[in-house]
Amino acid sequence: MIRKVIRRLFILLGIFVGLGVLSFCVAFGVVLQGMTGSGIDKAECGLVFGAGVVPLRDKNGVMVGSVAGPGIQRRTETAARLYTKGKLKRLILTGGKGEGMRRSESAVMRDVAVNAGVDPLDITLEDQSTSTRENLLNSRPLTRDCESVLDISDAFHLSRIHFLAWQQGWNLPTYPVEETINPRFETWSIIRETLGILFYSVY
Repeated sequence: MIRKVIRRLFILLGIFVGLGVLSFCVAFGVVLQGMTGSGIDKAECGLVFGAGVVPLRDKNGVMVGSVAGPGIQRRTETAARLYTKGKLKRLILTGGKGEGMRRSESAVMRDVAVNAGVDPLDITLEDQSTSTRENLLNSRPLTRDCESVLDISDAFHLSRIHFLAWQQGWNLPTYPVEETINPRFETWSIIRETLGILFYSVY
């Protein structure tokens, strides 16, 4: 009797593990497929997703400011290039303040965009969000007068953006950054995004 129970438990465990592996593989494939974007590179508004901000400290270790991390630099400069080519008319920059930061991600992104040739009058900030889901929720009201919207972020991030937007009833085209990313960082990011899609599938 005990052996039968143990055998059934192992069978159930094997089923759960198998389903978990299958789910991961499917989500992994979705992330890879989404990395090329939608193929659209033109819209009225570009919705640019924030990333890490790097703190600036003085010689005593006191924070005196912040600058764009590599992710912000890549994403914002890609959007700025589309803007200067006339493929975007306005940029909506998203991202709030990280823990301990003095400036929001979107405020730092604005500096990058202006330095890259974007007119400050064509920039709108969404500076309250702390996640991709919140980026989308908080940015949607800002896009009401946009005839079309193009999401811009790192390639590995696009599938989760598209999935979360779909959950909110928002079908958005996506566009990947144009810069090459460190392969090791990109691989880890793809795995993280895969887990993120699985999490938001049930959350």
